[in-house]
Amino acid sequence: MRQSTIRGRLPEQRRSPIPPPPPEGSLPSRPSRLPLSPQSPRDEAHALVHRLLGCGPEEVAGPIERLVELGEPALDVLARAFPGPLWPTAHLTAPDDFCTRSPVGAALVAFGDAAWPHVEWLTQAPTVRVRAQAVELILALPRSELMPSLVSAALDAERPVREAAVRVLRGLSDPTSRALALVGLRERLHDGVDGKLRRRALDALVGIRDGSSARALVELLGDSDRALARHARIGLTRITGHDFGDLRDGWTRWLSANGARSRADWLRSGLRDRREDIASLAARELELLGDDRG
Repeated sequence: MRQSTIRGRLPEQRRSPIPPPPPEGSLPSRPSRLPLSPQSPRDEAHALVHRLLGCGPEEVAGPIERLVELGEPALDVLARAFPGPLWPTAHLTAPDDFCTRSPVGAALVAFGDAAWPHVEWLTQAPTVRVRAQAVELILALPRSELMPSLVSAALDAERPVREAAVRVLRGLSDPTSRALALVGLRERLHDGVDGKLRRRALDALVGIRDGSSARALVELLGDSDRALARHARIGLTRITGHDFGDLRDGWTRWLSANGARSRADWLRSGLRDRREDIASLAARELELLGDDRG
């Protein structure tokens, strides 16, 4: 409809002359409806992480969803904020699962495979607490690329990091990832490796209680490091529920006959040992094995 027709319909008192357009360049550009400096993805990620740190378990879904949408800038901000405050365990259904206690950890895991390089970086952090709690994330991200970091954590100079690594290795359900980590630890048992690393590798393998490590421990019984050899015998007893002494021969014969059986079978047969201490040890280990499976 033409302008003259519209103006003709207006009441007389509302009519006004239409001014001519201003000369070009005499007025500033028309302001946009958007902010002149829109918030960058990194700035938004910082704001969301700040909000996330104050959320309860039932409030994190929204911020985490938006952080995932932001992608890599959000991952970087989350990694630098890790581990952040932890929720108290009293009201959690799985208090032993670190990702149910840490809003930042839960957000990192929500990124899936994209998060693993950041988790790897965190496992090498200078702070013991950060390294130990970053290792816990590997249980939710069992990528093969993270297994060298998990092996390094199991050999860490600080006990809390080593203990976290053993817990994760015991809980790994992915057989390929678990096998890679175990091979990495068994390689640290060889002669020529630093003595402290050999002992830490042995401690980790004993802590994991995986039957596939039994043969590697038998080889240590004749080691020139007699303290390491004695510890290998103790580890073999805990893993198998049996005790065949300090010499390789008895253990080798037993493994040749029983190596294909499950660790649970080893422990159940250990219950019948006439030595009360061995039978009791087998019973305790069998109970722990049941807890791990549960």
